Amino acid sequence: MFDFSDVNWAPVIIAAILAFLGGDVVGAFITLYWQNRNGAKQPIGKSVSVFSLSPKKFDTPSIETIVTIRDRRGAEGYKDHAYENLYVTNITLVNKGNKDLANFEFGIDFPLDKNSKYQVVYLECEVPTRKHSADFTQVDFTKSTEIIDVNLKPFNRKDQYEFKLLVVAPSNQQAVEPKIITGEPVKFVDVAENVGKFATLPLFIFSAGIVAYIVNLVSAQLVTQSPVAALLGLGIILIAVITALVYLESDSRRR
Repeated sequence: MFDFSDVNWAPVIIAAILAFLGGDVVGAFITLYWQNRNGAKQPIGKSVSVFSLSPKKFDTPSIETIVTIRDRRGAEGYKDHAYENLYVTNITLVNKGNKDLANFEFGIDFPLDKNSKYQVVYLECEVPTRKHSADFTQVDFTKSTEIIDVNLKPFNRKDQYEFKLLVVAPSNQQAVEPKIITGEPVKFVDVAENVGKFATLPLFIFSAGIVAYIVNLVSAQLVTQSPVAALLGLGIILIAVITALVYLESDSRRR
């Protein structure tokens, strides 16, 4: 049993008042944080990669290398399409935000230079499940375009859509990454970016405030009377830090 008769209650009362005021400040900060987070633009992870299907050209102009695509989708057998400068463009989009989107419209734009047009001749999309769909501008080897409009239904949290495009680039030019544009209130980020890394920082600050309050009480009442109490305070701090780090890491992995 601890004897509280000789305790100086002034530090305890001051610590309690500071903890109460600090709790109000932290609570207001958390409320403001979540309001801003919910009202902020939703992050959409984006990844674009381009690689060539055409072999390296010879130095002799009279020797040409051609890539042939054989289309077997027709009822009459197959049809070959030859291209001099053919590239594959892979696009991945991931909803990294905290809101489910019923649909998400965006565009895939290639340069519109009349003298050197880039043409999409084929496009396919891999959706998360059969309950997801992607509506996009129809293109074909005989009907190409440099602008693609896409509508994803739905685009829920953590949903991932993958697109593969066959793009014909102008002769003697390398393919370029297309622009991904949208009118939706979102921001595009790198698909590998961990957007929620610091999302639990207010909770960490709040936990640290509680620990500080407990340590203040312990030190005000017990530390001067027992060395065991000092070790207890250090143990509380250590457990709180380890718990916070584990929580931050698990939250990071979960996102």
